[in-house]
Amino acid sequence: HAAAGGLKMNLALVDPFRNELPPEAVEEALDMGAGTTCAFNRWGTLLAVGCHDGRVVVWDFDAHTVPAKVLAAHTHTVTSVSWSCDGRKLASSSADCSVCVWDVLSGDVDARLRFESAAWFVQMHPRLPNVLIACAMYDTLVLLTLAKQDDGTWTYTKTPLPVSPPPNAVVSPPPVSGGASPPLPPPPLSPSPPPLPKRLKPAANSLAASFDHTGEHIFVGTCRGVLLLVETATTRVVKTIRVQHVGGTSVVAIKAIEMSRCGKWMLLNCSDRTIRYYEIPATFLRVYEDPVNHVPWTKCCFSPNGEYIIAGSAQKSQNNIYVWDRTGRFIKILEGPKEGVLDIEWHPSRSNIVSCSTSGPVYIWGSNYTENWSAFAPGFKELEENEEYFEREDEFDILDEVCTNFTLL
Repeated sequence: HAAAGGLKMNLALVDPFRNELPPEAVEEALDMGAGTTCAFNRWGTLLAVGCHDGRVVVWDFDAHTVPAKVLAAHTHTVTSVSWSCDGRKLASSSADCSVCVWDVLSGDVDARLRFESAAWFVQMHPRLPNVLIACAMYDTLVLLTLAKQDDGTWTYTKTPLPVSPPPNAVVSPPPVSGGASPPLPPPPLSPSPPPLPKRLKPAANSLAASFDHTGEHIFVGTCRGVLLLVETATTRVVKTIRVQHVGGTSVVAIKAIEMSRCGKWMLLNCSDRTIRYYEIPATFLRVYEDPVNHVPWTKCCFSPNGEYIIAGSAQKSQNNIYVWDRTGRFIKILEGPKEGVLDIEWHPSRSNIVSCSTSGPVYIWGSNYTENWSAFAPGFKELEENEEYFEREDEFDILDEVCTNFTLL
């Protein structure tokens, strides 16, 4: 509550119109280990950065000179981090085949889940602080529910989530809005490949997953271009959608799913180097891409109000962030240092973007604010440099005509 109160007080001092615009340049760099992934808490007061050496560094975003907390439980690269809705817990996945749920205040690990391969994704429920989804490289997608025992220890129940359409499901293309081009016929699903050894078997074609803004449903994307809408309470597939194909009939894998804060729109980062924009539940609107260089994307996300979409380029030698508006119009490219982008995150309420680079530093992007002197007197003039001023002899003399006249009488 104290963090929320401080945030409201700070927001009262911020220009709301400028706060909706994209940032312009790198303002500062956080350098404490090689950052690989990042996430803001619900209010934007704390920033969690997962590092290459297995640490999770929590920064106070308003005074980011010294880390507020350093969490060290992983032995390999942290692949993703996610905050709980109340900001008291933090989940992290790592290449050491584990997912940890932390108590941020104490720095203790409440629960640790082991996988048979590198864990690459974790996400907390948007409304329940003890529920999350996680997935490893060669394991299935699971729903985890934590429970605190009488002795103070935490236990969890693991429920596998469906990662393929039901046998009799009809996989249909999504409805298309009026401004979008009609979809091409969906390609037939290719036959299943021959079985692999147990430790090499892919995770049932599952690549991406995300809660909706209420947490009642989970969107699951597969490498065969199928989007599943799963009911969280029953883990039942309620809808199956074929991803819109652009410029061909080949299968498009879904690499990541990003939701807007308002819960109305969704972005799919796909393997054909495009970002597909949907209206929830599954109305296809448009495609974002670089038509000249055809660069792939490492991460994409919405602005706080959902009016802008940003995406980090996957080019190793360019720290470029592309910016579009919601109507599909390209705005600009934010050009940073000559290094690649691993992850990007937009602040929940400010015009700041945080990006993790391949060389280690975490960059904070912001806007160049200009002073507004319109509140001063009309004759006020801003000086570019110091000037020598000569005072008149009677310039600051105080003369009260009423008192003077009374004295003369």
